[in-house]
Amino acid sequence: MPQTNLTERELQCLYYTACGLREREIAELLGISPHTTRVHMVNDKKRLGARNKTHSVMIALLSGKLDLQVIRKDKQFIGNQG
Repeated sequence: MPQTNLTERELQCLYYTACGLREREIAELLGISPHTTRVHMVNDKKRLGARNKTHSVMIALLSGKLDLQVIRKDKQFIGNQG
């Protein structure tokens, strides 16, 4: 069974992925390199037993690790930037 405990940073990367941000945008927002963002996303996939980023987001949503209502609200806010 996959390990489902995610670090705070892994959850942040997954959360912003669910909001529609690209790795480069997530890296800039969190003040980390794009490579580090990719490492966190790979760890998300491994720990959740997912096949890809979309699958990781779905598993996190269904397991309650991500909140769809918060994502919807923040996605609207993020989409209105710039």
